[in-house]
Amino acid sequence: MFERFERDGIRTRLTSAQYKKLHQLLRLTSEDKIASNAPPSYTITSNLGTGWMSSRYLRPQGARVVASKQSNRRSLRASDIRVIDGDTVDIRGQTANVRLVGFNTPETRSPQCSAEREVGLQATARLRGLIRNAKNIEFERVACACRPGTEGTRKCNYGRQCGVLKTNGADVGSILISEGLAVRYICGRTSCPRRPGNWCR
Repeated sequence: MFERFERDGIRTRLTSAQYKKLHQLLRLTSEDKIASNAPPSYTITSNLGTGWMSSRYLRPQGARVVASKQSNRRSLRASDIRVIDGDTVDIRGQTANVRLVGFNTPETRSPQCSAEREVGLQATARLRGLIRNAKNIEFERVACACRPGTEGTRKCNYGRQCGVLKTNGADVGSILISEGLAVRYICGRTSCPRRPGNWCR
């Protein structure tokens, strides 16, 4: 059994199963329409009744999620990236330096000991090598673990953005961890734990 589907006088058909999935959303009234810049609406007519539906409800939900993720993901060339240290990079097109998430490398600018600085320099050099020798590089921008309203300010990650960097399909953080040049570092939604790793033993 098919139900009639109409938009601007152009009709097509939906199966009863498809219609029933949409019918729950047809209880919207004309007051729910958001005026001039709203997505186009559709009329669905059947023996169950007639109602309108915005086109946004007819798009697959999964597709919107994928599109959102893809908008934060991009392919890069090695020349697009400047390595600052083992877990921070400057990426062409980003408005601030990017803190790579999921791992932490030793400090090089203000280390607690010479051993920490040495391992930090090794991590920095290794990250440069991974990028330089990669056949493909992917970057994905992710939300920083900061209090709401602070991202992009000095109160959130020192003004840095956050992201994930992969070379040849592998997360660079996982590579550095496996080689003893970084430690796993996972933050919550709005805050991060104390930085792990004692490089001065």
